[in-house]
Amino acid sequence: MFESESGGDFETYVGDSTNTIYRVDMHKAHYLNLSIEELLKPAVEAEGGAHNLRNIPGQVVCKSCNHIFYAAPISVSGDTKVNAVEL
Repeated sequence: MFESESGGDFETYVGDSTNTIYRVDMHKAHYLNLSIEELLKPAVEAEGGAHNLRNIPGQVVCKSCNHIFYAAPISVSGDTKVNAVEL
């Protein structure tokens, strides 16, 4: 979701109120010494509160049941086969 390399240049948020996608430049946060909260302030105001913002892919809403699933990073070395369901 907007990540240009494995270093994670950007974080992505989705607003539940407006369905707007917000992209946060992590370099700006680091080099300008700004917090995520400062950078997300306009999005929080537009969405009516921080509780209406979800980090993607950290919090994905299932289109069938509306349950929010939380991503968990895993380390993989070598080839790995997984069974996956496209939501």
